[in-house]
Amino acid sequence: MSELTRRNFLRGAALVAGTGALAGLAGCSAAGAKDAPQAAAETVTWDEEFDVVVVGAGLAGASAAVALALEGSGETCLLIEKGTSPLGSGNSPFSGGSVIYTDPEHKDGCLKYWKDLRGSFTTTPDDVLETFVDYMASTVDFMKQAGAKEEDFTLFEPGKAHLLNEGGSDAEYSGNSIISCWPEYPEFETSTSVGRLIFSGAEMKTVSIFMLSAVQSHDDVITMKTGAALTQLVQDPETKAILGAVYDDGGKPVAVKANKGVIMCLGGFERNPAMLQDYLSISSAHHLAGDCDTGDGFKICADIGADFWHMNSMAGTWNGAMKFDGSAHAPWFTLGRQYGITVGVHGRRYYMDVDYVVSQSWYDYAQGEADIATTTSCRHGHYNFGGEWPHVVLPATSWFVFDQANMENAVRGGVGVLTENDPVEDGWAVKADTIEELAALIDVPADELVQTVAVWNDCCDKGVDYQFYRSPDWQYPVAEPPFYAIRCEPEFINTDGGPVRNAKAQILDREGEPIPNLYSSGEFGSVWCNMYQGGGNLSECVNFSRIAVDTILGK
Repeated sequence: MSELTRRNFLRGAALVAGTGALAGLAGCSAAGAKDAPQAAAETVTWDEEFDVVVVGAGLAGASAAVALALEGSGETCLLIEKGTSPLGSGNSPFSGGSVIYTDPEHKDGCLKYWKDLRGSFTTTPDDVLETFVDYMASTVDFMKQAGAKEEDFTLFEPGKAHLLNEGGSDAEYSGNSIISCWPEYPEFETSTSVGRLIFSGAEMKTVSIFMLSAVQSHDDVITMKTGAALTQLVQDPETKAILGAVYDDGGKPVAVKANKGVIMCLGGFERNPAMLQDYLSISSAHHLAGDCDTGDGFKICADIGADFWHMNSMAGTWNGAMKFDGSAHAPWFTLGRQYGITVGVHGRRYYMDVDYVVSQSWYDYAQGEADIATTTSCRHGHYNFGGEWPHVVLPATSWFVFDQANMENAVRGGVGVLTENDPVEDGWAVKADTIEELAALIDVPADELVQTVAVWNDCCDKGVDYQFYRSPDWQYPVAEPPFYAIRCEPEFINTDGGPVRNAKAQILDREGEPIPNLYSSGEFGSVWCNMYQGGGNLSECVNFSRIAVDTILGK
């Protein structure tokens, strides 16, 4: 039986406690984590033993377990999930489902595109991107090896750009249609070097469902436990190597030995209000996806000396709809935002109003005139600001304003429908016969809102948005009473920050050295540091899990 003395166990658990690895992380550990060491016996006995422990059963964790089963020689894997769903309780089950890939012919172009998206940021090294792209080129092969059939998924192959409708298939540009541009930044020279894989079969409806089925098909070597939250890592105080982990099993701490390593796939900190304020300057926002991403792993990794990066990166924000009384929320894509304007609590427009990755960028691209410095749209929360594309956190409260002529399209002209009923009777909107009366209802300065609407209507008359350069295809005046307003609140999908990882998916300490036997994948320390390509998070969930497994196996 393997044992670790209580003294060494405690030293490992508290190796860097109090050193200020990350300010603000003290309150984000899982329930019971602070009590786990004190609950240990005089000598800590390993309750379980596996070759690899994977933490988090979303796409990253499931991919890691499957990769180990496929590439290994019978190594055993414990896959623990904090929530109750075997699909994971983070963002994977709620995502759009696109997995970015490339092929050998387009690898060089894909790498260049990745570097273009990185821009002037320097924290994600070239070798990390190079390894990522190398594995992306065999993503489709991995899916097939894991059991995917041709009828389970659709490929949008590298080499061409697409417009995609809400079903994910090719579409034609038709003026004000709200369809997505693929790739997300067509202005970059080699952007079409990325393709997308999306599961759409009768049984394998999402990549998460497929990967769970692959996990279940390898139950001879994979043991999955749900309702099992990680509470700490066990670290050798001398070598700094990770020896195992402790997780909560129905209120009972279980110490599990990991012979070859621990792969951390815990997602982000979307459900941790303090961390959202500290790292993203978000005081109020709606999280669209899972409910278990409370940042537990950040404190756990800080305690064993991990360094952190990209803590200010995220997917979002967009302006989602909020019922007037705050009782319900609807995603941003349920609104036909091109049929009105959006104002802040000051009554003024503050951006180009529309949150879709479409319109002018695609039109200019198709005409061979794309210019990243002048095009406008929203790209996972990045907006053109001064000719650059920083991440922008939208105001805590905004108002989507439109008129009677556009009411039908405003509430039912999005990718989805806000309501089939009268939006006022349903509590989603307020209406008034004049702009001044509407301003009083939503508590914004009447003179400002009147001026804003007048300027916007003049833009529509001239066919030029001379404030924020919104596409002429998406210019509809606010002129026919009654007038409506819908309350909006920023929303987002995921954060990208976490422990620094290298090209071998190893988590690094604050000296830039790998912490032995500790790895990460997915959004827990994502490689995305600047502009983001949709589907990139799912791709790194799959591929950095494969990288971590290959490192563990010495390949």
